[in-house]
Amino acid sequence: MGIQAFPKSYFADICALEPMTVGAFHEGELISAHIWFRHGNHAYSHLAASNEKGYKLRGSYAVYDFSIAYLRDQGVKIIDLGGGAGNEASAGLTFLKKGFSNDSVMCYLNGKILDEEKYAQLSVDKPNTYFPAYRAP
Repeated sequence: MGIQAFPKSYFADICALEPMTVGAFHEGELISAHIWFRHGNHAYSHLAASNEKGYKLRGSYAVYDFSIAYLRDQGVKIIDLGGGAGNEASAGLTFLKKGFSNDSVMCYLNGKILDEEKYAQLSVDKPNTYFPAYRAP
């Protein structure tokens, strides 16, 4: 299962927040999709995924291109593409996002456990080599 194992209620819960979703199709098959949230003139990337055909055909490029153009046309001034998967410009996700970006800023994430009891419950039988442990593959 791993990190991609969302609870059954997850997508129903985020639908209540009225996200924008964009998908790329090939021969009637969804091959790449992206979920965005908008607040005022800001948009935030939430979740993107492609299947094997989507990676092969680079469907995510079409999804990013359409999403950015659409959001811009809707008056969005700042689009947060989210983090990359490494510092190297050649790393897949980082490379893709740099191609659609005109700026980059450092983001600092909280690495502190605020509710130790709840964290311990969520992390039972998980390796401690991953943080947060309950999201370990």
